[in-house]
Amino acid sequence: MELYKKNEGDISCMFDNILYIFDNNRREQWSRRSNLEIYGIPERKSENLLVLLKDIAQRIDFPLNIDCDLDFITRVAPREKNLKKPKPIVVRFLARYKKDEFLSKAKKSKIKASDLGFNNSNAQIFFNDHLTGANKSLLQRAKIIAKEHNFKYTWVKNCAIMVRRSDTSPVVHITNPIDLNKVK
Repeated sequence: MELYKKNEGDISCMFDNILYIFDNNRREQWSRRSNLEIYGIPERKSENLLVLLKDIAQRIDFPLNIDCDLDFITRVAPREKNLKKPKPIVVRFLARYKKDEFLSKAKKSKIKASDLGFNNSNAQIFFNDHLTGANKSLLQRAKIIAKEHNFKYTWVKNCAIMVRRSDTSPVVHITNPIDLNKVK
């Protein structure tokens, strides 16, 4: 009986820790709701990311006011230390709706590095919501499981991971690893 009570206490403690981790991830993702990531832009020693972003905004026909629309822009260390790929750029907008509008136009644009003056690179530039590390991993797992179970779509919108089996099936929101069971 004493062993049962100890195990019950351990399980309760583990459950509380899991809830704490999920809640921390949710809060961290909420704090990134106005951020986007840009992948595939080669690095230059004397680069000016603000000028680069203004060039992108002009190419996608987005009215960007650096002084009023942005909080910051910076390169960040990638999760995987692959020295061959350039560091991603994180842009934090002051208003989420501005980030959403920029992201929508940027995704449709199909900009390549060569379009931005990087003549040595014809690499595609990718624009994404700035997900937490946990949510990036969750998205990758969701893509794999969705593919294995013949789901047609996996995507992120407003920092939320979603999957859909077909054009007419309901959207399934994936907020934590337990939700991956809904994709089977």
